[in-house]
Amino acid sequence: MEISSSKAMNVVLSYEGATDADRYASEQLGKYLKKSARVFLQKCNDLMPVRENEILIGKTVRGEDYAETFHLGEDGYFIVCREGKLYLGGRGRGVIYAVYTFLEEFAHCRFFAPDEEFIPSSKKIVIPEGYEEHYTPTFSMRDVLWSTNFDIDWSVKQKINSGYYRNFFGGTGGAKCFAGYFGHTLGELAETGYEAPEPCLTDENIYRTVVKNVRKRLEANPEAAFVSISQNDDFRVCKCEKCAEIDAKEESHAGTMIHFVNRVAEELEKDFPNVLFHTFAYQYTRKPPKYVRPRHNVIVQLCPIECCSSHSVAECTHATPAPWAEILSDRMFKEDFLGWSEISPALQIWDYTTNFHHYFSPFPNLYSFRKNIRFYAEHKVTGVLMQGNINTCHSGEFAELKAYLQAKLLWDPTIGDKEYSDLIDEFLLHYYGKGWVYIKEYIDGLHALCKDVHFGIYYHPLKILPKEAGIPFMKKAKILFEKAEKSAGSMIKRKRVRRSSVQVDYYLQLALYEDEYVHGDESARLKYVKDNKKLYKFIIENGIYMNPDKPLPQDVDFTASPDLWHKLG
Repeated sequence: MEISSSKAMNVVLSYEGATDADRYASEQLGKYLKKSARVFLQKCNDLMPVRENEILIGKTVRGEDYAETFHLGEDGYFIVCREGKLYLGGRGRGVIYAVYTFLEEFAHCRFFAPDEEFIPSSKKIVIPEGYEEHYTPTFSMRDVLWSTNFDIDWSVKQKINSGYYRNFFGGTGGAKCFAGYFGHTLGELAETGYEAPEPCLTDENIYRTVVKNVRKRLEANPEAAFVSISQNDDFRVCKCEKCAEIDAKEESHAGTMIHFVNRVAEELEKDFPNVLFHTFAYQYTRKPPKYVRPRHNVIVQLCPIECCSSHSVAECTHATPAPWAEILSDRMFKEDFLGWSEISPALQIWDYTTNFHHYFSPFPNLYSFRKNIRFYAEHKVTGVLMQGNINTCHSGEFAELKAYLQAKLLWDPTIGDKEYSDLIDEFLLHYYGKGWVYIKEYIDGLHALCKDVHFGIYYHPLKILPKEAGIPFMKKAKILFEKAEKSAGSMIKRKRVRRSSVQVDYYLQLALYEDEYVHGDESARLKYVKDNKKLYKFIIENGIYMNPDKPLPQDVDFTASPDLWHKLG
């Protein structure tokens, strides 16, 4: 089949059964074919006489139900070309994914970021006769939690289907959403408060209160896929006699948690049969229980917060706990992961992919999170949330690149080495302009320099990259970013380069503090303060946060190292 402006092209939807997702998919196809090949689609329905050059969207009476033919699962899509007709469809929102996949593969469109798309001009788009493609994603829940990419249109194009901070309207297929907040809910549900110690999970009054409040949430959110019954974000677990007895028997604090959540899920299942009851395996509940098993309607979301960010959780034995946390076990995360994978009917992951104390410091993890996602896919994980910087509208590191790559990996965890490298190169070219090769040189050099370092999501930048090696490398990196900015082309691309170069400026201000300010002469100290002011002004003007706690203060001591501006040194 050939799609071109020289032919009358007809898009066909079901007269009686077209869904909101079908109509949205049809609109998006028309929008981008008009941009790409200057093709204008004439709208038809399947009760009209058959015409030449038809593109059939979703399930129609024109042909077989390919979703059934290919046994597609949730969000699965198909692209079929037969007898001069193109069929695009799938399960639910899968029809939208069929359209965007078609646009990527045949029209070579790219949807890099909310503010960067590439739609090449094409005289014609050719689909071979007999072409068949179909796919059901490994992960039924896919969430990339970076605020630079909360845009709904971009999220749908990248096949993200969940997110507390996104409002997927009906035409986009809706979202796999929570009734209420998506984590750390027990204090609120038990009415003990978020700041209080964890509620007692063997107290009958606590149980009845939680059931009451979970019911209220589900009644208020009838479309919800999940409701979270999950521990607060601390270590103050109940150690009363009853709780301690269960936890001792189960050899994990997850014992009382799973017993409790199972009981709530069993009681409410008859009234909410399609809801999954969500809880965490997080910090003190990370180790799986010895005997109790999550019910069929209980989702366990495992959180590798203590794991090394430099290497895969499948390979690395080093723990990198948060400064306020304690290591409760010398067990490897991989051991706990495999344990939960064995006993969970539906295991999810909440992974962490930025430095939460230093948002725009260098954080070389482009290859470790790729390995992690593949590892999760190989061990029955059904959903993954990749958390990054959720507090700033613009990145001071590589948030846009990481969000793009993570979305691609969640959709297809089997992406090979060359394809992954090509994804990085293609993004850098279009997002940063013709000087992208200098940024790639920096990225490659940084990863090579840190390949043997174990670091976590709260590590100081000088612990990730010690200044003995870091200072000379970052001084060269500053020159690379200057070259990239000069070669970028457009003003917006130059600004993007400049924003990402902040990671280099920030690192150098940290690393050079003692040499230039503490031990430097008056000229060096004046220069250091001047550079501090310049850095501060730029991050304020661009709305960049240093860490998730709060924006930068107004009264900054520019004689101090910038990691002290938030007392996170």
